[in-house]
Amino acid sequence: HSPTQPLYRGTKLHAFDANNGAPIWNISGWWAMQAIADGYLITSNAEDNRMYVFGKGPSATTVSVATDVVRRGQSVLIQGTVTDQSSGQVGSPAISDEDMAAWMEYMYLSQPKPENANGVPVKLTAVRSDGRTFNIGTATSNEDGVFKMLWQPSYTGEYDIVAEFEGTESYGSSRASTGLGVLNPYGTTGGIVAEPLDNAAAAQTTIDLTIILAALIVASAIIATGIILRKKK
Repeated sequence: HSPTQPLYRGTKLHAFDANNGAPIWNISGWWAMQAIADGYLITSNAEDNRMYVFGKGPSATTVSVATDVVRRGQSVLIQGTVTDQSSGQVGSPAISDEDMAAWMEYMYLSQPKPENANGVPVKLTAVRSDGRTFNIGTATSNEDGVFKMLWQPSYTGEYDIVAEFEGTESYGSSRASTGLGVLNPYGTTGGIVAEPLDNAAAAQTTIDLTIILAALIVASAIIATGIILRKKK
């Protein structure tokens, strides 16, 4: 019920799966006066005489592109952040569930910073102005909350670049978007959308151009020969 003085060391608060008894997480501290409501645990820590609330916290996602207008065939760097918006540490990086216990002890209980802590997955999607959607990929934020990914657009046009964090057992979901313009590689900015050639089509185009060029060279040689023969006559 109440701790005795001096506090003995090594106490922890443990959470278990009510269905199978499997351990979920634990955190160091002398925790007392506990109450649970609406999925949140309220408790006091006798080691620092503070009240704590355990539960899923809100998150915030940001996204930007290094260059907002590029030409087709160029790569663009998409980057952003996913942060914890809980009142205790607003703006701190969002961390994976697996590293959460050690990270919370570091953030709140003056424990060493965990090494190689992982962030959270962020789904990146491009939506063209005509409604066509492209899956860019899934980036993972680092221990500073930063994610990044290089992407090479295949089509010209205007895009919404959407970053979506779907949430975890520790954080609620959040999303953000930014704009990107992709121009024709040859400088044309008109309404014609240039579709990329696949490798086979590009190879065939090269072969066709080579054949045409060779035919023109042969034709030029024949014409030149005819002119020389007429002069000799």
